[in-house]
Amino acid sequence: MSRHLVTVTVNGRVLPGKPVPREMAGREITTGFLTNLAAVAALGTATGSRWDELAAEYVVAHGNPNVVLCERGIRTFEAATRNTLDLSAVPVVKSLSHLPVIVDPSHATGHRHLVPPMALAAFAAGADGLMVEVHPDPENALSDGAQSLTLAMFAELMESIRRLAIALDRQVATAPSPVRTATPG
Repeated sequence: MSRHLVTVTVNGRVLPGKPVPREMAGREITTGFLTNLAAVAALGTATGSRWDELAAEYVVAHGNPNVVLCERGIRTFEAATRNTLDLSAVPVVKSLSHLPVIVDPSHATGHRHLVPPMALAAFAAGADGLMVEVHPDPENALSDGAQSLTLAMFAELMESIRRLAIALDRQVATAPSPVRTATPG
């Protein structure tokens, strides 16, 4: 059986002024698409708020090292996008934390045509990974269709990331191939 994990977004908007629940520490929550991940702490400012940092470290300190920090945009007065994607947060937070930093351009921009350029910029800024929404038929998606890439757009984005990786002398991880067993006869 395949294990999929939903990430728990730990930030001040979700749990204002409260410690991270002990139940979150050291245990995985299942449902999403990221594997072996306990929590994603969404960064709230250019350097992540102190709350985000403490919440992520709390989960790690209580036995689960599988935590990733995620830049999902910050609220500004800009109305063209859902949030302003603060890519300067990536190198700043990477210099302050041992945890991996990923970027979610789908959530930050809210518009599918903005996802590829922001994903490429995030990769160039040093993001350890990307969280990108993809749907085979975004126009008929039950939620977040406007920010979801089509399968073809995602394939094109991945090809662009591979080309950018060569220019930046970076590696792009690939999904492991499914294990196939030999059929007798």
